[in-house]
Amino acid sequence: YFFSRLLTFVILNEAFLHYIGGWGTQQEFFTTITLKEQGVLPLEVPVFLMGTKHYQRLKEIIEKLEEKGYLNYSTEELFKVLNVDDRETVRSAMRSYHAKAHKLDLDIKRVRKEFKRIAEKLEKIGLIAQLVRARA
Repeated sequence: YFFSRLLTFVILNEAFLHYIGGWGTQQEFFTTITLKEQGVLPLEVPVFLMGTKHYQRLKEIIEKLEEKGYLNYSTEELFKVLNVDDRETVRSAMRSYHAKAHKLDLDIKRVRKEFKRIAEKLEKIGLIAQLVRARA
C-alpha cells in the first residue's frame, strides 16, 4: 500500500504545495525533498512550504543540515517557504517549470529522432557488410 500511494503521489504531481499541517504533511514534504535529492524527481519540480511563520524554524533546521554537508543541494534548489497567500510566486514557478519541461520534452524527441536515423544507417551498414561477406 505505501509504495503504490507514494508512486501515485509522485507521478501525478507537477508541483508540491505543502500547507500548514501535522506529521503527515511533514512526512510528505520530507519524502518529496528526499526524492529530489536522490534524483527520482527533477530539481526543477517546484516544492513550496506554504506558511512563512509556521515553517521558518523547519527551514532553519534544514539549512543547518546543509551547512554541515548532509545535503547534496541547497535549500533554495529543494524548496521555497512562502506566505500562505503568495499565489503569484506559485503561478510563476509553475509557468517556468512547464516551459522547462516542454523544452526537455522537445529535446528528448529530437534525440530519439536522431538516434533512430543513426540506427537506420547502422542497419544499412550491417546489411552491406553482410552482402560483402556473402560475396567474398
